[in-house]
Amino acid sequence: MTHTTTNKPASSWIKDYSWHKDVLYVTFKNNGEYEYYDVPEPVYDLFEKSYSKGSFFNKNIRGQYPYAKVICVDRIAA
Repeated sequence: MTHTTTNKPASSWIKDYSWHKDVLYVTFKNNGEYEYYDVPEPVYDLFEKSYSKGSFFNKNIRGQYPYAKVICVDRIAA
């Protein structure tokens, strides 16, 4: 299954997230947007079902997968 819907969790620091083809897209409320690579669908499914997105993210995703901060060129040029 391919997940492309942006989810807006009740989280104190995750603004929204989505997943597509092993890439987890996360927007943090205070820290910008990041892409986490090679995140398998079963891990995403567990993240999506978790009660605390922040706790699950910190224990199972942060530091486990390569990532990059998303830089918006339009914002830089403005």
